[in-house]
Amino acid sequence: MHPIGGGEYLPMALAKAGHHVIYCQSRYPNNDTALIMEKVVFYLGECIRDAKERLGYRRVILAGWSGGGSLALYYQRQAAHATVTCTPAGDPPNLQEANLIPADGMLLLAAHVSDARRLFDAIAHDNKELVEICSATHYYLGQREQLREAEQTCTHWLRRQGLTDL
Repeated sequence: MHPIGGGEYLPMALAKAGHHVIYCQSRYPNNDTALIMEKVVFYLGECIRDAKERLGYRRVILAGWSGGGSLALYYQRQAAHATVTCTPAGDPPNLQEANLIPADGMLLLAAHVSDARRLFDAIAHDNKELVEICSATHYYLGQREQLREAEQTCTHWLRRQGLTDL
């Protein structure tokens, strides 16, 4: 998920490869001028809840695309231990009352170049790896070889974690 959407090239490639993919969208498509990140976290939580409770998925891997990398980390932190009771303006939602369900794993995809290394280093977990796909642009637009490499990298990681049969 990305806070304002877009960047569906890799999620679509993963779906075409046979992975189950749910593409979440916030209520701020293509416009972040009025975006309230706490509401986007709430929307993401509802998507994860729906996947587990209504659709019956036992495991959900949260994939944060681009600016969604920061969103994914923010969501996972609040799901593990909610500290946010309101937006910086004092408005809802109260994430402590949202009962967010933690994701079972995370993929940070095409994170901002300036943030990718800092995000990677900040993840306090031994089971992590950083992969750079040389010459790939941000959205893999028109780059079939790089897109295929990204899809295969994700598939191999999911396989090593025992999260896919593909």
